[in-house]
Amino acid sequence: MSDLESWLGDAFAALGGGEPEALIAAYSDQLSQGMAPANCPINLGIAYLAAGQDAAALGVLENVARALDTDVVLWLALALARRRTGEARGAASAVWSAFVLVPDDPDVAHLLLGELSLLLWGARAAMADGQIDRAEALLDHILLLNPADAAAMHDYGVVAYRRGNLECAVELFERALARRQTASGLCNLGAALADLGRRAAALAAYRRCMEAFPTHAPAYYNAACALAELGRLDEAESSYRRALEVNPDYADACNNLGHIVADLGRPAEAVAFFRRAVEIHPGYAKANSNLLFNLYYLPEVSGEEIAEESRKWGERHAPLAVVPPRHANDRDPERMLRVGYLSPDLRDHAANYFLEPVLEGHDRNRYAVFCYALGGIRDAVSERLRGLDLTWREVEHLDDAALAEQIRIDGIDILVDCAGHSRGNRLSMFSLEPAPVQLGNHLGMAGTLGVPAIRHFITDRHIAPEGTDAFFTESVVRLPGPFMPFRARADWPEVPPREDGPPVFACFAEPLRYSAPVLAAWGRMLDAVPGSRLLLKHPRFGNRQALAHYRRSLASLGKRVDFEDVGGGWNLHWPVYGRVSVILDSFPVTGATSTVIPLWMGVPVVSLAGHHPGQRFGVSMLSNANLSELVATTMDDYVRIAVELASNRAKLQRYRKTLRQILSCSPLMDEPGGVANLELAYRSLWQRWCGTRKDS
Repeated sequence: MSDLESWLGDAFAALGGGEPEALIAAYSDQLSQGMAPANCPINLGIAYLAAGQDAAALGVLENVARALDTDVVLWLALALARRRTGEARGAASAVWSAFVLVPDDPDVAHLLLGELSLLLWGARAAMADGQIDRAEALLDHILLLNPADAAAMHDYGVVAYRRGNLECAVELFERALARRQTASGLCNLGAALADLGRRAAALAAYRRCMEAFPTHAPAYYNAACALAELGRLDEAESSYRRALEVNPDYADACNNLGHIVADLGRPAEAVAFFRRAVEIHPGYAKANSNLLFNLYYLPEVSGEEIAEESRKWGERHAPLAVVPPRHANDRDPERMLRVGYLSPDLRDHAANYFLEPVLEGHDRNRYAVFCYALGGIRDAVSERLRGLDLTWREVEHLDDAALAEQIRIDGIDILVDCAGHSRGNRLSMFSLEPAPVQLGNHLGMAGTLGVPAIRHFITDRHIAPEGTDAFFTESVVRLPGPFMPFRARADWPEVPPREDGPPVFACFAEPLRYSAPVLAAWGRMLDAVPGSRLLLKHPRFGNRQALAHYRRSLASLGKRVDFEDVGGGWNLHWPVYGRVSVILDSFPVTGATSTVIPLWMGVPVVSLAGHHPGQRFGVSMLSNANLSELVATTMDDYVRIAVELASNRAKLQRYRKTLRQILSCSPLMDEPGGVANLELAYRSLWQRWCGTRKDS
């Protein structure tokens, strides 16, 4: 006997077979005459089931069950009637009642296992659909009938985990594992422990899984995630690689391994792993964004190549709708406009050195400002931004469709992406075109986005000079000043005096930006300035394994390099600018905030101008700060300017005394002028849309 349907065939045959309708008539006649045997209503219910009249069978059998509860056939027939009419839990309860009557009957025991399995399947399907309450109710019922069901107990732990009840989840996973050890149970136990911050215990659970189930790739993957959280990058790399040995098509492992090797300063390998993740899973938008983001770190990659890869991203993950949306926005070219800014970084983040003066400075008689906050992290900066004259929406919980609908309801005319392909972006949402004019800019991304529905990109003439349009998939809008003005924070300290000592070159940028050509140039600088040193300072050097890697990669510079962490945050490290003679911008990715902040602290920054936008942020910052003499056009120039500065104490002292004033009077920090330029660009794009006959 395989299940209740097979049981019905045997039960109906035991009645003598024939046509179900004939038996229904016969049993009904017996019951109407009041001379039917005790099992006649049960037989009538079986006949109804055989005829497919499930509701009639259910009515008859439920009535019998209220008066007679000691008949195994009754309970099995009732179980089938309940199952067919959608009462899965009732069906399992009925089979359980039959099992209680004949616990040694192997056929009934088999039927009970089948019903409990169906309930478990139903619970898992409900969880997959996000119906957590329904899943919990089904699992409750299974455990009510069979408290020792390890699979149901495990899944109940998953429900607790989904609800954020981590301690309860750990307890349920451990109880389930005590009954039956499974790979998924051990991995889920590890995940719950990791989320509780008990990473050593989590690793122990993953290692138990690796030992018991050596071909279960997620165990190695999860262990690698925990190791990465602990800063044990070399071990994390090995564990991700082991996961890929077990399952070469493990896209998540490829993606995360890309992050690890990037953290260890190997961008070319990172790009290869991100590319492999996309090959395995072409719909993996995050891995594809990681690929684009990391291409900028490779000096051999051209602007045209980045644009082409970006275009492919848009085709895969954010294609235009077959039927373009119609926008109801009033096409008055001069009316007040509603401008929305979408960002995961509306918090203590470098992007807000540029964005905050724009949000605050918009002309409220001409522009109504909306902020759509992603990311879920809130701090003092986000609270300050919320206090501005704007509308603030928390939208992290919304999917793309719901987010687009909120933007439509708000009547946004111009929607500005402020994330690019960085973490937390929602670029795919732009394909729904909730606003008639959609823009990209350099907040979060060095260059083009590749999203067809983002038709314009705000930049400046230094980042994207004339002749660079081929590096963008969007139409390029060049502002006469910076793409956004920069605001120094009021709590930053005064410029520290220069300390005595030898000349010190320094770079405080992301170490992933150290390319072989720039390392060679730094070596030439050290050789040209006797006694000079190179100071590299970044939070990444707080990780011993990452630090060891960078010590090896810079070994050719000898013992003239000092590495420093930023323990406790940058606010504790402002005095370092008193030790530094010249800041060296990185290459091929050049710096925005990592260029401007040293200038504000009285230290000149030398930047090399590259060919595509990612290589020209330093050019933009310095040129808009009226400091174009610090921009190099060749690597030889880069070395020469830095060496001459480091060798000229008087000039360095003049910079230390005047740089803050130079910046304050420059276009870079001209907030009213910068916002006005941006608003002129917005108005021009809006008027262009108003002049079209259909949405474009």
